[in-house]
Amino acid sequence: MKLFRDERRGRFGLLIALLGLILICSILQVFADYTVPGLRYDRNAVLAGQAWRLLTGNLVHLGGLHLLFNLGTVLIFWLLFGRALSARPVILVFVLACLATGAGLLLFNPSITWYVGLSGCLYGLLVYGGLATLRTQPLLSGAVLIIIMVKLGYEKLVGPLPGYDIIGASVITDAHLYGAIMGLLAGAGCVIRPALSRDTKSLT
Repeated sequence: MKLFRDERRGRFGLLIALLGLILICSILQVFADYTVPGLRYDRNAVLAGQAWRLLTGNLVHLGGLHLLFNLGTVLIFWLLFGRALSARPVILVFVLACLATGAGLLLFNPSITWYVGLSGCLYGLLVYGGLATLRTQPLLSGAVLIIIMVKLGYEKLVGPLPGYDIIGASVITDAHLYGAIMGLLAGAGCVIRPALSRDTKSLT
């Protein structure tokens, strides 16, 4: 009974965390003229010591349409995995995916001078969610992971999907890849731990 209550509390906490993310991004967008210059990923500013931009660059957006696209994906994440995941690991993966996106751009994309948007960390959350729930909802989670893999492959080989230019700037597809890699690393632990547990039991 206590376990059930803890699970419900964890899921409610995840809902609150996602609503908080939506609220923060929305407020930052309302004051975009002030927030975007100081918070966006800016390569030169990061190299000059403004390391917070590796994280905060994910929270600001090009405009209202860009924000709506990303907040729509937050909603999709909740619909897919909201009943199965709790707040703490999702918040941790979100922060790590944000940092991985910024650090990846800094290390491997020196030609990209600035970046904004949640999409990189959202890829990380979707990959993590797919792996973390693969045993409990294999069809849905497997389909999500396949779709993401196909999309990432298309972006790497061909480029952004048609239509993304309506957000007002080029899509940085490598940001999606860096976020997804962090989600993969975090989610792999959810897949490996049960397997190790089963192997340990079989030896006892």
